[in-house]
Amino acid sequence: MGLKTEVNVLAFKYVEASASVAVALNCEPGTTIQYAIRVRRLEREPFSYLMTWVPEDVGRTYNKKDVQTKPLLSLLENGGAIVSRAEQTITATVADAVVAQALDVEIGVPLLRISRVVYDQSDRPVEYIIALYRPDRYQFRMNLTREQEEEPKTWSAVK
Repeated sequence: MGLKTEVNVLAFKYVEASASVAVALNCEPGTTIQYAIRVRRLEREPFSYLMTWVPEDVGRTYNKKDVQTKPLLSLLENGGAIVSRAEQTITATVADAVVAQALDVEIGVPLLRISRVVYDQSDRPVEYIIALYRPDRYQFRMNLTREQEEEPKTWSAVK
């Protein structure tokens, strides 16, 4: 995030993995996993609603207070998961009643939706996150370069 934010933890519990979460975490449906919901604030205004699912063995290495005060990636790594890569999808959605209240927006307001699966060095999924962002408070920006030597010419992310 790069900016000082405040975190409000709305949920921190152990649940059974739904079918979609099981696919993301490469486990069986019904497997016990750690689930958290957080709202991030910048300058006291909410800007993101974060839902995370983590394998139980990794999730047991931290607690609710840790999630409120430390970045989740740091907690994962402190728990022994050496994060190496992630697969991410960015799309749009609208705020339902629960998210609208948490983000202090109207129901149906457009939101930026980021879905990400984070993998450790052994290519094990160690986090599945769905992040919903208020577009008036958060932007996703990339630098691109035009690949001139390929046909057809394409764009590539600047490293």
